[in-house]
Amino acid sequence: MTDQKVELAGAPHFDVMVDHPGKDLKFKANFEVYPEIKVTGLKTLQVEKPIVSITDKDETKVMDSLRKQKVSWKKVDRTSQEKDQMIIDFEGFIDGEPFDRGAAKDFSIELGSKQMIPGFEEGLVGLKADDQKDLKLQFPKDYHEDTLKGKDVLFKIVVKAVKQADLPKLDDSFAESFQLKSLKDLKAEVKKNMQRQLDEKINQSIKTQVTEHLLKENKVAVPSAILGQEIRAMKVAAFSRMGRQPSEDDLKNIPDDAFKEEAERRIQVGLLFRSYVSEHEIKLDNDK
Repeated sequence: MTDQKVELAGAPHFDVMVDHPGKDLKFKANFEVYPEIKVTGLKTLQVEKPIVSITDKDETKVMDSLRKQKVSWKKVDRTSQEKDQMIIDFEGFIDGEPFDRGAAKDFSIELGSKQMIPGFEEGLVGLKADDQKDLKLQFPKDYHEDTLKGKDVLFKIVVKAVKQADLPKLDDSFAESFQLKSLKDLKAEVKKNMQRQLDEKINQSIKTQVTEHLLKENKVAVPSAILGQEIRAMKVAAFSRMGRQPSEDDLKNIPDDAFKEEAERRIQVGLLFRSYVSEHEIKLDNDK
């Protein structure tokens, strides 16, 4: 294979033809090879580079987000309003009967978070500690639990506490909670991170334009051996995102077709770049 400059795409399959003592071994080796590709369409390639700058408004938005990460909640003696946190007991009934996982004690909910079904949080606005209220609602028709889809439900609510967000001040003490010495250092770090993320977004935009153009201009045959490997890798990655190590049965139970189109695209992009690198003898920069 080295002499013939044959580049395998996956392991070969062997069919033995002669295997007898005193005779030469004869076999057939069936294998796929990488397709020969010459990248075309580069002369018509055009990309648009977004011109974007980080504004004071952007920085303020990120700083506000950091403040919310460090929020504390204090009890208030008033009726609840949007963005308040409430501590409640509730129990749900369908056709007059309680249902599984339809009740909770000392349940914490932030009004406006859309944590519960439509109407639940809205129904809590205007209540204060020790208030009680019945909410007649309906589970959405596309609710994730089949037994509850579209069902009418009655929630009995008891309010334990109403709390108001207490956001920290933007000062050096706030910066110290992020292991930085001063507010000035924190703002500098925030801006640096924002610029890095922005640069990554711009580079990704350019890369996407390049790959989409190359895929349009070049038809690349995908070796089935590589396709199978890529589909398997994507399945394993999907389980990893769910925090699971899949068994062989897990992998077999997911249809390949769910990943095939994206797997083919990834391989085609990889083969195109691989071919271009080889043709132009592009070498890695050791300094990088």
